[in-house]
Amino acid sequence: MKDLKGKVVLITGAANGIGRATALAFASRGARLVVADIDGAGAEAVAAELAGGKTDALALKVDVASEEAVAGMITETIEKMGALDVLVNNAGVFVTGPAESTSMDDWKWVTDINVWPHVYAIRAALPYFKERGSGHLVHVASAAGILGTPGLSAYCMSKFAVFGLIESLAISLYGSGIGVSLICPLWVNTGLMDRGRTNVDPLLALDESDVRALGREFLQATGISPDQVAEAMVDAVVEEKFLVLPNPEVLKFAQIKWSDPERYIRRAAEVQNEQRKFYGEVPR
Repeated sequence: MKDLKGKVVLITGAANGIGRATALAFASRGARLVVADIDGAGAEAVAAELAGGKTDALALKVDVASEEAVAGMITETIEKMGALDVLVNNAGVFVTGPAESTSMDDWKWVTDINVWPHVYAIRAALPYFKERGSGHLVHVASAAGILGTPGLSAYCMSKFAVFGLIESLAISLYGSGIGVSLICPLWVNTGLMDRGRTNVDPLLALDESDVRALGREFLQATGISPDQVAEAMVDAVVEEKFLVLPNPEVLKFAQIKWSDPERYIRRAAEVQNEQRKFYGEVPR
């Protein structure tokens, strides 16, 4: 999709972070935007920001955990904007903690928001794209869908599921005129830690507020900006790229994993142990 001018782009989770940055990035290329988020006021604010820059924008309050709401979002976009050209499935949540101490409610919550909405969106939008013979599906996963990460079992499970789903979809749609892009950032300096759920490792002398504070500090020190992810995402649509790794180190880690899995597991375990020693391996 070489020219984005006038194209209708729908973005979920667009009230803040990567979603907001992506809306601004597409708008800078002349696209028309639909800003969807469960935070209706936040979506309205981003749409107003876009409108202030002379971008045609529509705000929708949508709970992507609802199949009916996602289908309605697609229908309303087409009815009110006249078309849908690019669908960016960005909404997601974050869960930390060991597998055994992560509650079943949290396992289900992360799946309901990080996995099923991708399925709902595909089922709702793909028939429309196939009928037109064009369109582009963008799915935001994570490097945690490529690299197993200590303390993120539930989150990794959800992102690995998305990776497999979208890779399969891309193969199925190859040559159809419908583009598929999978975005897998590593650490991004957003407010994801504050909006996520934390299950504290019982071996660490930390409470939930400590973990959140350390997470914010870590993301600020090491994370790339949402703008960098957004620009990579727009380029993926324009250049019709499938897999996008905005953090260059992810490819290096993935190559180690795929060429020498035992080395990868051993090194990841060493990093985990180093973290525990740093924070204080004291039973709570």
